[in-house]
Amino acid sequence: MKRLYGSLIRLFHALPHALLVLCGAAWSGQPLEGTVSRIGFIILVVFFMIVQNDHYDRKEDNPSAGRGRAEHLDVVWTNFFMILLFIWTLRVSPAMALVLALLFLTGLLYHHPAVRLKTRFCLSYKLEGVSGLLAFLAGAVAKASFQKDRSLLLPGILVFLGATVLSIPKDWKDVEADAGAGIPTYYVILSRAGRNLVTIHRWIVAMVTLCLLIPPLSFSVAGGTSWRYLALAATALAPGAALLLFTSKRLAVAAYLLLLASYLFFLALATAAFWTLAS
Repeated sequence: MKRLYGSLIRLFHALPHALLVLCGAAWSGQPLEGTVSRIGFIILVVFFMIVQNDHYDRKEDNPSAGRGRAEHLDVVWTNFFMILLFIWTLRVSPAMALVLALLFLTGLLYHHPAVRLKTRFCLSYKLEGVSGLLAFLAGAVAKASFQKDRSLLLPGILVFLGATVLSIPKDWKDVEADAGAGIPTYYVILSRAGRNLVTIHRWIVAMVTLCLLIPPLSFSVAGGTSWRYLALAATALAPGAALLLFTSKRLAVAAYLLLLASYLFFLALATAAFWTLAS
């Protein structure tokens, strides 16, 4: 258990994925209280991904950071439990089983030594976008298939692009380690090109904030002014503020993820309200 302590304390990284499940349910018109089991599945799969990522990154992670060292046996067990989860879910909801399997596969493509797309510039962020999209679809999926009365094309594209952009600030806490390990994040690439690291960070924060403002502005244009949309616009400013105000990079990223999850919660409520008013 001590080996998995470092993975467990990083489980808050799964919170945005969990809340994207809520957003998917809100968009598809499903009751939000019925998403508890789906949120649990997504958190569990993301935990499996974190354990495996910690194992495959054990050589480049800083031991002083306090993270555990997942071993090969932990990877074997997470694979085993993922197979059991897939088989069990397949009997209940084939579409949900497919989403969970694809999410786990996305993690393997990201960190497995045979592929390790995290070392390919931009591809790592695209995988983050795919994982966000799959979490959204986990909320939108019905028992046997996806809802047919509400198109998932436009929101799916927005979620994919948004999750891609919103994943960038997570690299803020690991700039030095990523540079030493040859991980081509935006921070590493742009700083090597001679750009000031703080300036890079500010531009990324500005880009993230603009992305978060798109949903409340879109709702306001399509559905008129509502206090829900105004509240959502206000919470859109909080994640970027945390990234700028906290001097500790790790604390800044942790606060960013927590506030991002809060924003997604309000986004789910605003989405449900939008459809209620539209109908």
